[in-house]
Amino acid sequence: MEQSATIAPINSINILEAFLTPPDQLDFVLPGLVRQTVGSLICAGGGGKSMLILQLCAAIAMGEASPICPTTAMKPGKCLLIPAEDMQQTVASRLFHLATTNKLSSEQMEKISNNLKILDILGSGVSPNLCHAEENWVETIAEEGKDCRLIVLDTLRRFHLLDENSGGDMAFVVGKMEQIAYQTGAAVVFLHHTNKGAALSGGSDLQQASRGSSVLVDNIRWQAYLSSMSRDESEKFTGKLGGVPIGDDRGYYVRYGVSKQNYGPPLTEVWLKRGDGGILSPVTIYPVKRQKKNHGEGL
Repeated sequence: MEQSATIAPINSINILEAFLTPPDQLDFVLPGLVRQTVGSLICAGGGGKSMLILQLCAAIAMGEASPICPTTAMKPGKCLLIPAEDMQQTVASRLFHLATTNKLSSEQMEKISNNLKILDILGSGVSPNLCHAEENWVETIAEEGKDCRLIVLDTLRRFHLLDENSGGDMAFVVGKMEQIAYQTGAAVVFLHHTNKGAALSGGSDLQQASRGSSVLVDNIRWQAYLSSMSRDESEKFTGKLGGVPIGDDRGYYVRYGVSKQNYGPPLTEVWLKRGDGGILSPVTIYPVKRQKKNHGEGL
């Protein structure tokens, strides 16, 4: 005779205790992103999201300021980065440019080396499918990322084989990432692409810009974006006071912001400029001053 499946016990919240006990202060890993939650960073292909997330991991590993928040040091801690679509040579090149562009000291490089773990997925010849019960990648990633503040999956498509347009399938995938966040106490961020409509219309800063099912937005707590400078923006802004429009150099500029956050105050967008090796640095851009026409002109 078959035995019925055992249902795991579910804890209940002590309501009276919650009424009377001041809550713990939220632990933000990135601006707007709370520890032990799942979030995403979306961007069109080749837009710089892999480089930016590496820079953010390095900032956390060092406990220093980051490109998205250059005036405030990150709370230090360990990070796990899993670039599942880049070769080791590509990641090594990013690290080299990170060190040279920022003129990292030996002490800073040592901190990054000690606190940032990067897994070589392609070189290991494995396919990290979160939904494959027998391989149990959830446990593997949780073990690799224990004691981490941030775990990054780059990109989401490389970590499952399900239908990204299916709400049920994507709820299952997000649930697996929530398991990792719960087991490790880390924030889990997956890198993802914008949908074609948002990429063509310049709407990457919208919540709905994420590719696939809306579950990939609704079921997570935080969504950040990188959006390339549009042609219209390149004619309205200049890189220096009184300068000419950015124009054809717009490919060097991207806008970072947060389109969804469940915790904390609203955040201000920042402009970043691509430098050697794709390194992103915060920049200030200014409205182009248009010369006023003379009333007598043309008379």
